[in-house]
Amino acid sequence: MLYDSDLLFGDPSVVAAFLGVTERTLRRYKAKPEAMPEAIKRLLRLRLEGDLRAIGGNAWEGFYLGRDGKLYAPLWERGLSAKAVLSMFFVQQEAAALRVEVKKLKTELWALRRVREVSGGQIVWRGVRQAAPKLLRDGVALQIGHHRKGSRGT
Repeated sequence: MLYDSDLLFGDPSVVAAFLGVTERTLRRYKAKPEAMPEAIKRLLRLRLEGDLRAIGGNAWEGFYLGRDGKLYAPLWERGLSAKAVLSMFFVQQEAAALRVEVKKLKTELWALRRVREVSGGQIVWRGVRQAAPKLLRDGVALQIGHHRKGSRGT
């Protein structure tokens, strides 16, 4: 970890421009590092060390920004580009939609099983037929050896 006085190394004009201060202010910080505002220290730590705890707190321990512009996580050594981080949002949205779909299909499957139990093994499709997908409706009937009432070819 760098000391406060170590944070200000490099070309003074570049460092001053990065911080949004004048070179005179930068010289004052170098002469008296304890006078440097905490926000400036955190920004410099982020720039030099890449440690996201500098601005995000301890919840970001182990995460850092590499000099290659990638975000590195504790268990992901390859780093994530900005595009990869952005795509995670869409992956999360897709996963949420798929969870809703799975829940819906489980409910429909439960309804189909319940109808079979109530009718003593005979599948009665009335009322469930509209809600059940065709694949389940036809597939389940054929798998268990029963046919829908009024199905063709029987």
